[in-house]
Amino acid sequence: MKCRRSWVCGLLVAILLLVSCGPGQGNSIVPFIAFTFIPAFGSFDDLVGRVAGVVPAQYKVAVYIFVWGWYNKPSWENPATAIQANRTWVTDITTGGNDEQATKIAAFLIPVAYDPPVMNGETNLPQALYDQAVARVETERRPPADLSFSGYDWIIKHSDTPVGPGPNHFSNDPEAVWVDGQGRLHLKIVKKGDDWYCAEVYTVEPLGYGTYRFVLESPIEQIDRNAVLGLFTWDPDAPEHHYREIDIEFSRWGEELNQNSQYVVQPWETPENLHRFDTLLQGVYSIHEFVWGADAITFSSRQGQSPGSGEVIATWAYEGADLPPAGQTQIRINLWLQNGTPPSDGQSLEVVITSFSFVPAS
Repeated sequence: MKCRRSWVCGLLVAILLLVSCGPGQGNSIVPFIAFTFIPAFGSFDDLVGRVAGVVPAQYKVAVYIFVWGWYNKPSWENPATAIQANRTWVTDITTGGNDEQATKIAAFLIPVAYDPPVMNGETNLPQALYDQAVARVETERRPPADLSFSGYDWIIKHSDTPVGPGPNHFSNDPEAVWVDGQGRLHLKIVKKGDDWYCAEVYTVEPLGYGTYRFVLESPIEQIDRNAVLGLFTWDPDAPEHHYREIDIEFSRWGEELNQNSQYVVQPWETPENLHRFDTLLQGVYSIHEFVWGADAITFSSRQGQSPGSGEVIATWAYEGADLPPAGQTQIRINLWLQNGTPPSDGQSLEVVITSFSFVPAS
């Protein structure tokens, strides 16, 4: 089995062999754990590692993967991996669901008497796990881009089991997500078998402070009352800042008489963090943007497709306590079903995004 990061893995193995070469030296150095083979994103290969500085029989390895949340591997029933006498260990990290799409992998070297906590999609690993571990290692895997749109590389979210938001199934089929010959992005909610599948894309390149602009080519005021179109930032590594989530959303949230649009700075439950309004288009085009800075986030929506020329639909400025500081955020665009509730008319629905642009703050 060949390591995809051969020179890094080779160096790690050499160091580990140097410091743990003798049976009598198990506790002569600081405990250490490392990955010696990391499967590529989308691969079903096993994860391989090595430890040093401990007696193998007295310790085990707890492995977790992050697929829109943390999960034990190889399973909840078997949440720990034994360490071999030669201080190596091997874990199957693709035992169900969408495991091959894990973007983070973490391994903890723990005493055999400690039962690692069970994780079922939580966004953070518990502090008790860090406290019990004598060593740990973590890596990230960046998935390859699935499509190009508006000069950016995007990844298509895919899940055959319900995940957030919703929860919903998400499709990466060409009938659900595609860029047409004019360079426009199409997102579609479709039914496959007995299940409805939603659509989401997000950027490979992280962004930060600046102006985020979306041009839509869809009559969004006609969107089904159970559907949600979201245009937003997301930082999976910043739960302390509510994932730096800044939203422009279009939905009636299941109620036909609700207003159909909103600006949000998370958490939305804080009343001053949400501004609702109605979008009533004069055609099919509309422009929606927010300017994210250190002191404020300003939102605006206009008719048409030329910035500054169309009639203003809504504006809002946010300077509240939950203003997220600068960080590495993705841009995400999704079309999903509130609470996984099917479209009210039982029909597929589609939105078209003409373009996305980002101008960094000066």
